[in-house]
Amino acid sequence: MKTKWDVLLSPLVKSTKDIGRLLFDTLTFPFELISLLIVVAIIGAVMLSLYSRGEK
Repeated sequence: MKTKWDVLLSPLVKSTKDIGRLLFDTLTFPFELISLLIVVAIIGAVMLSLYSRGEK
């Protein structure tokens, strides 16, 4: 079957160890930023739920 798609000869990530290394070595700042945004979103959701019940 002939296609015009590019074929990836070797995978970018070969094991779970490589995924961990990628996350904590090269992508540390985006990983930390996303975790901070998730914490802020959780705190905001708790505050909104308490505010909607009338508790402050």
